Amino acid sequence: MLRDMIKSQLTMKEIFGRYAPERKVARGRSNCPLHMGDNLNFQLYEKSFYCFKCHTGGDQIKFVAELFRISYAESIKRIAADFGLVAEKQTLTQYRQAKQLREKLKRENEKEREEVRDFFVYLVNIAKLCEKWVLKYKPNYPEQVWHPRYSFALEYQHYADYLYFNYTKDNPPAKEIREKLYKDFEKCI
Repeated sequence: MLRDMIKSQLTMKEIFGRYAPERKVARGRSNCPLHMGDNLNFQLYEKSFYCFKCHTGGDQIKFVAELFRISYAESIKRIAADFGLVAEKQTLTQYRQAKQLREKLKRENEKEREEVRDFFVYLVNIAKLCEKWVLKYKPNYPEQVWHPRYSFALEYQHYADYLYFNYTKDNPPAKEIREKLYKDFEKCI
């Protein structure tokens, strides 16, 4: 939060002017305050810096960390204190809410993918079972009454193949279709 505020609200020239005021800047170049260079080998960009002599570069926060030889976190605190930046609690709350929402959507997406994967396994099992039922329950003579499992197998064997080959894991059948197939199969068993 503070890091983002520093990066978005403060330019490198503002940071440089605050912490190295004795250094003159000409066309975005200055002598390096990090290794006390005397040539114009320190380049200031809008939001970053680079020294062509000591090969040090980074953003506004890294500059302060390198200049005062403090950690990145301490430099964030120092810049925030020096420039009067305060992290808003509302921003922190919004960040946490957004994170919770992302986690919730991720869990729901994983659950949906698991259901779809299970459905395709279910379709394969139905197709195999239907093949067995067609052979096991087919009538022995034309006048014989059809067994309910034979009727179901004839009807749903092709429907299961249709669902399996016309839908993919990225484009699964609607939840209603899946639930209908589950219910119909449960009735037959």
